[in-house]
Amino acid sequence: MTIFAEDDEPRALNILCRAIAEAEPGAEVTSFDSAASVLAAVEAGARPQVLFSDADMPGMSGVELARQLKLRCPELNVIFATGYDDYMRDALSLHVSGYLKKPITAEGVRQELDQLRH
Repeated sequence: MTIFAEDDEPRALNILCRAIAEAEPGAEVTSFDSAASVLAAVEAGARPQVLFSDADMPGMSGVELARQLKLRCPELNVIFATGYDDYMRDALSLHVSGYLKKPITAEGVRQELDQLRH
């Protein structure tokens, strides 16, 4: 499974990547520190199956990133990994595959992966 993990906070990104690796040991995980870098990778041809994204990001938010990626990769499973409830409405309107509240755990990641839409 190919998974992208994105968060602008290095510590949170490290925790997210470790949780993904523990929950899905065989996954190929690529980490990004900005929404723009995820979008650039997809525009360059990368096709992840899952994206774990912080919703509250400087510059392009995770919500806007999800909108952009849904246009380019409609089968992409987007899971928000955020500390805020404020983005739940946007997540539902985008029909994302999941919504994890920080702190992220391997158990939470596993539950979301077990419920993927695509």
